[in-house]
Amino acid sequence: MLLSTAAIVDAAETLDPRDFDDPVHAAVYEAVIDLYGEGQPTDPEAVARKLGNRAGTADAGGVAHLLQTLADSVPTVANTGYYAEIVAEKAVFRRLRLAAAMIAELAEKQSEDSAGDTEEAIRCARSLVDDAGSDRTGRRVPELEGLLQSTMDELEAIESGGGAGLSVPTGFGELDGITGGLAAGSLTVIGAQPGVGASTLGLCFVRSAALRHGIPAAYLALASTVGPVAQRLLSSEAKVRLEDMRTGRMDDEDWTRLARRTAEISASPIVIARPKDVDVGSLAAEISGLAAHRGVRLVVIDSLHLVTARRDLPYENREREIAEVTRRLKRLALDVGIALVVTSQLSANPGPRKPIPALPSLADLRDSGTIAHIADYVLLIHRPDAWEPNDVRAGEADFILAKNKYGRTATITVAHQLPYARFVDIVRRPIAGS
Repeated sequence: MLLSTAAIVDAAETLDPRDFDDPVHAAVYEAVIDLYGEGQPTDPEAVARKLGNRAGTADAGGVAHLLQTLADSVPTVANTGYYAEIVAEKAVFRRLRLAAAMIAELAEKQSEDSAGDTEEAIRCARSLVDDAGSDRTGRRVPELEGLLQSTMDELEAIESGGGAGLSVPTGFGELDGITGGLAAGSLTVIGAQPGVGASTLGLCFVRSAALRHGIPAAYLALASTVGPVAQRLLSSEAKVRLEDMRTGRMDDEDWTRLARRTAEISASPIVIARPKDVDVGSLAAEISGLAAHRGVRLVVIDSLHLVTARRDLPYENREREIAEVTRRLKRLALDVGIALVVTSQLSANPGPRKPIPALPSLADLRDSGTIAHIADYVLLIHRPDAWEPNDVRAGEADFILAKNKYGRTATITVAHQLPYARFVDIVRRPIAGS
């Protein structure tokens, strides 16, 4: 943690200062966390100033010597998560040993008391063991009865809301009808060939959440600056052609619609940002901040293939790096309780070049087969007129729900209006006489 800010995020996900056996190490850990939370440098010199003459550090040979010794003992920052798990595991064992000693003392005392309450002793013993096994935030593993009751409450809320619960609606009726929306803690991957519309669909999800349902949502643009994203947002909402906006060919009516929708969008809970750092640790810290301070429940990252596993050292294998990034993003979604969406590229056809590629599948996700295993939903976009403008299905797109962890897969046909940077449900008119 003294050598890498990415390591701070890795450790903070797992450890509490109380997990350290040595109180001096606990003090150093707490000082680093405090500095990081304040947005201050976390190098050894800054930590030394933070610690000052805190009790116990002088016994270790002075603050500066202590921190230098700690920094010199690190083989590699890449294993921070693994090291943190070791510390957390040993902390549980220490708490269990302490609990065992206290239970033994309790049993001895109760056995000597002729009026000892056996049931009370068992209750106290269970409580001690539960406390020893509680996680770093102090939350205990919920009892089954309480878990089932909270689940029933959530199901009742879904029914009373017409199928809308804690999940984030995508804005596409048939897709929401199958998935129930994007669940909190879920990771969704949108896969498409370049130019087919993955970024546009991600923005559609944000628009639906924030503008239609008032759910705070964020779009993190790694592939562009925030300006083009804002232009696409305005184009889709004001129904002004994106090309006209970018070339200055808007008429008075366009300007009127644009001005009206700009005021409405400005009041919505949408965040559009371009993160300074694209390593997964820095992204995790930024997303956690958005959830804590802005109440964000949906985050779209465009795109997965621009995220790195760490900032300091290059990764030796890109496929393994994407696998690690995907695992950490899924864990982030669970820990923060948000719906996380990432766009992903599809691999080029390895066979002979064809004018019209085959329908995309899970196997086409670029760089890592792990993506399909970890993601809760995988949505692949197929647009026939991307390859053949005169195709009989021009104007249509298929959302291939290739993986749905919570239910069935399906292919959903929608209309694309890419001149306005959006996809929309197809309005199907009833057949006469039906």
